[in-house]
Amino acid sequence: MKKKSVLIILLVVFVCLLKFVDNGKGYYYNFISLETDKKTYFNDESIKINASWELSYNDSREFSYIQIQIYNISNDLLWNSPQYTDLGYKEESWIINIQDLDILFMNYSKNTLYVKFFLHYLEITSGSEINTFLKTIEIETIKRNVSYELIGFRNHIKHGENLYFKVRFYNTSLRNNSYLIDYTISFKIIANQIILYKDVFTTDSFGIVEINISSLTNLSIGVNTLIFTISGNNFYTSLTFGFELYVDLLQKESNQKKSKESNDKYSEISIISLISISSLLFVLLLGLYFYNVKGTRQKNLTELTFKY
Repeated sequence: MKKKSVLIILLVVFVCLLKFVDNGKGYYYNFISLETDKKTYFNDESIKINASWELSYNDSREFSYIQIQIYNISNDLLWNSPQYTDLGYKEESWIINIQDLDILFMNYSKNTLYVKFFLHYLEITSGSEINTFLKTIEIETIKRNVSYELIGFRNHIKHGENLYFKVRFYNTSLRNNSYLIDYTISFKIIANQIILYKDVFTTDSFGIVEINISSLTNLSIGVNTLIFTISGNNFYTSLTFGFELYVDLLQKESNQKKSKESNDKYSEISIISLISISSLLFVLLLGLYFYNVKGTRQKNLTELTFKY
């Protein structure tokens, strides 16, 4: 009987001891790390995030979780990870495609984003709650830049000739300058503020468009401005560039033009000379007329005086 009583007492003490140990378990967290693979991203890339932490709490009367969140500059929540409630040490990684985030991709601008380590704690019986950010990393997203290369272009041709050349478009943000494939390129020719020609091309697998223009139908004598435009999108900035092409007259046309100008000038001089001679002759005739009239009057006066 005594042994049985001793066993009961020991069992009660053991249960009380377990309850004491359980009540002694306190809330505990340890933030270890939050990292991104870089600070600046192009809009067609992904953000790689790694984080680690330790978490301890009594799940019978407490609740807690860790979460990674991404905000924009206006403090709008763009993305969040699942809620991690696991006890003990934890390490997680995430890959977030920037295109999946609800952000505006404005031209020549960057988007500032904030990656945050969020901690939530709730004491169930009292309702006491804690929400805090243990670390914040600022990153930015930008568009890639575009450049071009002229192949076989001449900036001076004769009237009557055709000009064939190529333009290669490529991405300058990568080390290997990757080509812009299947991109729409707008092209136009302007002379004296008048659009003489316009068309739309699509780059091939080498980022090239081929241009073939006629000086007889697509160009004007003198200076012509050739303009290319790439409309921007979420990945690339808009690009507009232009260069001049001078079209000169052929020698025969030039001689004909000079001959015409010479004839026009000679005709102009002849007309002026004829007008001058006519004017001079008119003045002489007018003078002679007045001279005769004056002489007749003087003669009549003399005859009248002698008579009387």
